[in-house]
Amino acid sequence: MIKLIAFDMDGTLLNSKGEILKESISAILNSKNKGCKIVLASGRPFDALKKYLHQLLLCSENEYSICFNGSKIVNNLTKEVIFFKKLDNFNISEANKLSKELNLSLMAYSKQEEILYEDLNDDILFEYNLTKNPLKQVMFNNYQEEVIKILFSSTKENIDRTYNLIKNKYSQDYNVVRTHDKYIEIINKNVSKGNALKYLLSYLKINKEDTMSFGDNDNDISLLLTTKYSYAMKNSSSSELKNIATEVITSNDDIGIAQTINKFFN
Repeated sequence: MIKLIAFDMDGTLLNSKGEILKESISAILNSKNKGCKIVLASGRPFDALKKYLHQLLLCSENEYSICFNGSKIVNNLTKEVIFFKKLDNFNISEANKLSKELNLSLMAYSKQEEILYEDLNDDILFEYNLTKNPLKQVMFNNYQEEVIKILFSSTKENIDRTYNLIKNKYSQDYNVVRTHDKYIEIINKNVSKGNALKYLLSYLKINKEDTMSFGDNDNDISLLLTTKYSYAMKNSSSSELKNIATEVITSNDDIGIAQTINKFFN
């Protein structure tokens, strides 16, 4: 019996218009009514998930979301943070210099979940429009406060070109993940969606054998490896994700998620 389903959001549960398909909502609510826990596992901050939590009726006691790619687990009702790992000892001044050399935009999330930036541009505004978290202009060369995560952003072509360079530079000390065509994120070395889900499964006393997950990008690999049944979206560009998944289902614009859930609950 499936007792918990974890969903990545962008490119997975959300279609290309940023909406949850009505078929997916119906299937999720049906599984929830039969006792299954639903967990949204996203790179987004918690506030950027609220709209979808309300749509899926996930604002009751003992329901949780995984945010910032596993850096935080938040109680959907009380907003209590039951798990949190910040980015330790990161040289943001050095990253700022690198971003300018590689023609990348640099952002960070403060512990207060503000979007930190130095120069406002379309990349920064894209993130703001996605999350609606407050913007805060800073000088990165002088910035000393702790952050949750770092984001490099640019065009898909430039991210394709620079991803391995950034990964090689930082992956020994940090977790470097590609979370979107436009983004490379740097988070705590021990942080991932999979590690956060392991913590939550232990907290809720749910066995891996009773779990399912859906994802579409490299930052979802750990999530899919943590559950018994795992599903990669057809629109995923990650061959590794597709290789480790139980099955590759239809794209995020089709009804594959609903069909998969209904196999277990109808």
